[in-house]
Amino acid sequence: MGVIFSHIENLFPKSEWDVGYISATQLKICASLPIKSKAHLFGQDFTNSVHFSNLRNCIVLIRNNAIPGDYNFYEEAVAIMRKSDFKKWQMIYTNFKEAALQAGLGVRAKNSLIYSYRFGFDSKICVIGFDNEITDPPTDKKVNKKLWDTCTGCNDCMINCPAKAIHHEGDNSWLDGAACDDFIGAGDHPRIPSLKKYQEKGYTPMGSFGGLYKDGKIAPVSFCRECTSQPRCSKWNGKYPYPDMEKI
Repeated sequence: MGVIFSHIENLFPKSEWDVGYISATQLKICASLPIKSKAHLFGQDFTNSVHFSNLRNCIVLIRNNAIPGDYNFYEEAVAIMRKSDFKKWQMIYTNFKEAALQAGLGVRAKNSLIYSYRFGFDSKICVIGFDNEITDPPTDKKVNKKLWDTCTGCNDCMINCPAKAIHHEGDNSWLDGAACDDFIGAGDHPRIPSLKKYQEKGYTPMGSFGGLYKDGKIAPVSFCRECTSQPRCSKWNGKYPYPDMEKI
């Protein structure tokens, strides 16, 4: 028995979620690509393996969420699905960026991040797989929307990156992840926060997931967002409110 895509889509408020679809073949493409790390909380792993059993057709969810380090939207998506009448679904861990591209929900910018057609850079991605076929999936992949021209003629993120981690040559763009991580971890910029600065304020690292504790609670801290804050592609207009985000 099939699952109608529009019935799934209607579960997720449009002001907070954008919903797309990828087939089992597209999931296989996503699963063949590398990822930066494995930090998922639950769900079946469909990444970096030559063995794919029970491949599923999936929905791809983009959540409007600008808070760095806040991944509660995983649990939020699960809660929404558990309240529904749908059966035989589960969270899937794969290359989420590629999933968003395959679903037509955004484009890959020069900073390597996905620019969501609906929410820009201020968003996060997850995937849910279904054992049953998803029927009537969307055919409009949104790739021709005027909202975004795939960074043509713009190098603002590269120019404004404090770590100089973004590179572009010809038709190729890439991110020096080590330079970015070093800056986020131990940067000493007068305005942009880093893990080092938070530790100096009494925050305690909570292990490999990169979060921080303070006063016995997980602290919603903000890290460098310069590449996502440029006037041409972000509502922050080049002035990301780091102090305000720390208070959320």
